Amino acid sequence: MPRVSTIARYAFAVWLVVLASVLRPALAPGLQPLPYATFFVAVVLTGFVAGPGPTVLAFVLGYFCANWFFIEPVHVILRYPVAALPSPSSNDNFVFWGRGWRPLQIEAGAGFSRSQRRPRR
Repeated sequence: MPRVSTIARYAFAVWLVVLASVLRPALAPGLQPLPYATFFVAVVLTGFVAGPGPTVLAFVLGYFCANWFFIEPVHVILRYPVAALPSPSSNDNFVFWGRGWRPLQIEAGAGFSRSQRRPRR
């Protein structure tokens, strides 16, 4: 099989995302609850044909195209106010910033060291 140039593979990914964007309005009545359906197909086809790099490009472009053109409110990327995004000072986002993991690590370490002790006789 001949080797395809990198530019051609990335161009193929962009072309599939553009094709998915063009086909999406034609399929709008049946795909209304699934805004990413045509982009999912574009990403999968890119993965099979062009490889992992162009697949990531197709994924990112498809995400932004779907958000910009097909998800209400249209033509808006940031849908939430900046104050609603996670910040290091809030207490409910330990997954994003690492808060809350320290007590869990201490507990896991303490349990592990107790399990290594000799049983009492």
